[in-house]
Amino acid sequence: MAPMSQDLIDAAKDGAWAYYEKHYNELLATPEAHKWMEKRAQEARIGNILLVCFEKNPQKCHRRLLAEEIARRFGVEYKGELC
Repeated sequence: MAPMSQDLIDAAKDGAWAYYEKHYNELLATPEAHKWMEKRAQEARIGNILLVCFEKNPQKCHRRLLAEEIARRFGVEYKGELC
């Protein structure tokens, strides 16, 4: 999947969540991201996959956005955050 721009990373660090979420979802809409997510969905059908990030709050984390998008597009179960 294409890397995030520095602008997007800075927005996340600065707490500009609406901006970050909008642009991250645009990144997820690319063909490259679709292919990457499709591969993760195939892996999830075999066993669990784990998405890791430093953000403690799942409401403002790209791993949740990514997991929800994979679940929505490919019909795999998103089991939520590990505590």
